[in-house]
Amino acid sequence: SYGGRAADRLGCRRVIGASVGIVTLAFLLLAEAQASLILLVIGVIVLDIGVQAGLVANQSRAFAVDPKAQGRINSLYMTATFVGGAIGATVSGGLMAQFGWVGVVEFGVVLGVLAGCIHWLGAPRRAQELA
Repeated sequence: SYGGRAADRLGCRRVIGASVGIVTLAFLLLAEAQASLILLVIGVIVLDIGVQAGLVANQSRAFAVDPKAQGRINSLYMTATFVGGAIGATVSGGLMAQFGWVGVVEFGVVLGVLAGCIHWLGAPRRAQELA
C-alpha cells in the first residue's frame, strides 16, 4: 500500500502526521460538497487516502511494540478502530440531525486539528522516530 511504502521510506511518525493533515484537508473539501458532487467525490477520495495511510502507519507502530504478539495487537487495534468509528458515526448522526452537513464537517475539522496538535506538540517521541 502507499501508506506502508511511505512509512518505510519516511517513518511512521511523519506519515501519521501527514495523514492527519490529509484527513483535515478532506473535511475542508467536504465542507464545500453540499452543492457539488465532484467535490464530494474528491473529498471522499482524499479522506480515504489519509485514513488508509494513517491506519497502516499506526498499525506498523503498534506491531513494533511486540513483534511476537502481532495477532493480539491487531485484534486490539482493530477493535479500537471500529469502536472509534462507531462513536464517530453516532456523534456525526446527532450533529447531522442538529446542525446539518456543516456540523458534521466542522466536527471532522476540529478533530483533525486536535489530532494534529496532539501528534506534533504533545506526543512523546523516541529518537528513531524523529528521523
